[in-house]
Amino acid sequence: MKYAVYWPPTQEVTQWLDTDVFDPGLPAMGQLRVELDPDALPAGFDLNPGGPIVGWWVVDGAVTNVQPPRTLGLIAQDLQAAVTARRAAGVAAGVVLADETVFAVSEADWTGRLAPVALAGVTGMTLKLPGGYKVFTEAELLDAFSLLLGHREACFNNEGVHYIAIAALLAAQDRAGLEDYDVAAGWPD
Repeated sequence: MKYAVYWPPTQEVTQWLDTDVFDPGLPAMGQLRVELDPDALPAGFDLNPGGPIVGWWVVDGAVTNVQPPRTLGLIAQDLQAAVTARRAAGVAAGVVLADETVFAVSEADWTGRLAPVALAGVTGMTLKLPGGYKVFTEAELLDAFSLLLGHREACFNNEGVHYIAIAALLAAQDRAGLEDYDVAAGWPD
């Protein structure tokens, strides 16, 4: 028997099997297989073993070289990944202080090292920032952390707004809304 092995989320054929020659058993976890009728395959589908299979899909149990539309779930998943990447980039970019210094410190630095020092009433601190070293007074340090925390929360809040909107479009099965969704909207400067 001849089979096409495919990945269900994308329906893309990943390999073909000829169990008369070699039977590897079941496909890899998460993949499925469909029996092939060698006499009913589309022109151009090559059953030569060993080569990669590119440009073939299993749609309604048949092999085709016409790519099916992406599922709404995959579109939503890609949108969510793009939103999360924008949030992470926004948080990592930090904030620009009044003197044009970019104040960007990692959350690990903020929670593990700098916040306890700031709360302890240290009168000054030198920090290494993206543009070099800067000396902060206690008031400047607290102001900078306040701006950074506000920026961070705005980024996370906007990520939540996007996730809710994407989930609503997915629940409504709104393909056009998902395909046209703007992940760039609403981010803080």
